[in-house]
Amino acid sequence: ALMIGVLGTVLGLVLGVTLAGILLDQVTQTMNDLYFVQTVNSLNFSLFSLAKSIALGVVATLIAAYLPAREAASVKPVLVLKNSFNEEHQKIRFMILGGVGFLGMLAGFVTLKWGNEGLWVSYSGVFMLIIGSALLVPFLTLIFSRLFKPLSTRIFGVFGGMTLRGIESQLSRTGVAIAALTVAVAATNSLDLMVSSFRTAVSSWLQYQLKADIYLSPPSLLSNQHSQFIDNLLVNKYSSLPEVDYTSYYRRFQTESNGSRIHVHGVNLPPQGEQAFRFKEKLLSFDWEDFRNLSQVIVSEPLAFRKNLKSGDDLVLETPQGSQKFKVVGIFHDYAAEQGFALLSRKNLMRFWEDQTVNSMALYLWCVVSGLAGLVAPSVSSIMANQVQQNEQGELQGINASMGSVAAIIGPLLMTQSFTYFTGSDAPIYLPGIAFIIAGSLAVISLVVFAVNLRVIEPRAAKEQI
Repeated sequence: ALMIGVLGTVLGLVLGVTLAGILLDQVTQTMNDLYFVQTVNSLNFSLFSLAKSIALGVVATLIAAYLPAREAASVKPVLVLKNSFNEEHQKIRFMILGGVGFLGMLAGFVTLKWGNEGLWVSYSGVFMLIIGSALLVPFLTLIFSRLFKPLSTRIFGVFGGMTLRGIESQLSRTGVAIAALTVAVAATNSLDLMVSSFRTAVSSWLQYQLKADIYLSPPSLLSNQHSQFIDNLLVNKYSSLPEVDYTSYYRRFQTESNGSRIHVHGVNLPPQGEQAFRFKEKLLSFDWEDFRNLSQVIVSEPLAFRKNLKSGDDLVLETPQGSQKFKVVGIFHDYAAEQGFALLSRKNLMRFWEDQTVNSMALYLWCVVSGLAGLVAPSVSSIMANQVQQNEQGELQGINASMGSVAAIIGPLLMTQSFTYFTGSDAPIYLPGIAFIIAGSLAVISLVVFAVNLRVIEPRAAKEQI
């Protein structure tokens, strides 16, 4: 056990260091995109940390091997040769463990259902569910093998019955293996479900949230920097462009609220920007016109959780005019700021803070400019549908959807990697607009291919009609 523990620990450290080196660039890029710019090129490990890891691995192995070794040493050699004795002894133990597992699952369910919303309480409930289900699996394996043995024998003959009888007779091995496999599969599926659900939620939130056509902000090394402003000349220049229908001005700052500092955003929103918000809860009397003119705020879900806020509560904010109460009229979903923020109208920002500075802008263009893209997909689908027979429409739409899915997979990989390469320190030429160049080039190539094939299809369709 000592040799296995040392070998496994060393291999685990080597694989961990290798994996850390592989993930270093990805984690660094994520930090650069979401928080602040940093350059990390190497991994540093202290000898103390490595020694703790080795000691933990070896000690855990010895502890895990102690009980089986002690049990093996206390059993008479004659009884060890009788496999039936061991299996009967294990079956009794599995029954006891099954009862303990059932109680553990019940306690975990009660904890998650009626416990408070603390993080450690949730972790404890999930832990009890996992351990309880793992302890219950061998006992359930024994029960189901006996229940399905007659049915398996009737369907698959003697070999079907022998298979289930073998599982039951070797339950000390198969039960533990099935329990380990159950926990591994459950953990894998849970992780996949968690990641996919989070990605779906963020993707849906982005689709609803990003309603403007152009977003402008000053360059900064920090993504949530509040001290970087757009020059007033540029604000007036871009706002007065004839193509711009509406301009939203964002001002982000921090202020005191009941002894702690919170983030506050002041913004003027157009109707389409107001419709982008997805509320977790809001007052029945909530109205955007009142939000713009009265002392009201809406808060993001993280801030509401931190400050224990609900719709209808009062949020006290410190202003240059003193403490002011703002009524919380809604709580909305947001994934941009982990600490959360309170959103108020720009009119209230000017009223209480007299702050005209702008951290970022969102430009909403005229529909005649931005709405042309909505005509592309229906037009192309109509042209393609007219070139095939009625019984081929389903196949055409399936191919079209498949090509769209492939493009959705390849597009982000191609664009992000191209942008990273041409904006890196080793780039042959600094070209941050490479993604737009690639997109435009692909659009031109597609247009040429489309025009050439359309000329070939039209004479062919005319001949078929003749």
